[in-house]
Amino acid sequence: MGKNKLVEVTILVSVECDSEMPYEDVNFLNEVQGKAINQLQNGGMASFITSIENDVEAESGLFLERYNSGERDFRGANLRQLNLSYQYLEGVNLTGADLNWTNLSHSNLSGADLSGLDLRFTPLRGANLSHSNLSGADLSGLDLRFTPLRGANLRLLDLFSVNLTGADLSGADLTGACLRKANLSGANLRDANLRNADLTRANLTGAELTGADLTNAYFSTANLTGANLTDVKGLK
Repeated sequence: MGKNKLVEVTILVSVECDSEMPYEDVNFLNEVQGKAINQLQNGGMASFITSIENDVEAESGLFLERYNSGERDFRGANLRQLNLSYQYLEGVNLTGADLNWTNLSHSNLSGADLSGLDLRFTPLRGANLSHSNLSGADLSGLDLRFTPLRGANLRLLDLFSVNLTGADLSGADLTGACLRKANLSGANLRDANLRNADLTRANLTGAELTGADLTNAYFSTANLTGANLTDVKGLK
């Protein structure tokens, strides 16, 4: 391919969310596009793909080396696009970190601090989030089916339209959480704190709510068919 030939690169990003892409991510894609044009002009598509894969692998490896050496505080770190799937990351502090398109699926994040993060573009399916701190985070639109969230801090969490089918939320703190249109069918919410939570149009079919605190929770048009409401508190 001649160096003077115009190369048009289109990068398509698929996310499970209808939210608009953040401004900083548009800038990031522009940077990737520039790198793609340069690689395609000088080495072709294979060279470009190999370069991207090597960069991700190297940066992911460096992060894991730091974690495995005992480091746990990664507040504010740039971890964008790293592949950290199927890793043991218990107790890691990622507050303020950039996790856009960081693959954390099937990793053990129990006890991790993920508070206040925008996780809409972070694959988390199958991750163990038990006893993690997710307060104030945005997980809207994500697929969290069967995800372990036992005892997690989910206060004020945005879970709009999240798929939590079969998730284990037993003992979780969901005080003031937004669960509008969330799918909680078959979820385990035993002894969960749902005070002031918004469950408008949520699907709670077959959910286990034994002992849950539902004080001032909003259930307008929620589907509670087959849900176990034994010993729940505050339900009017």
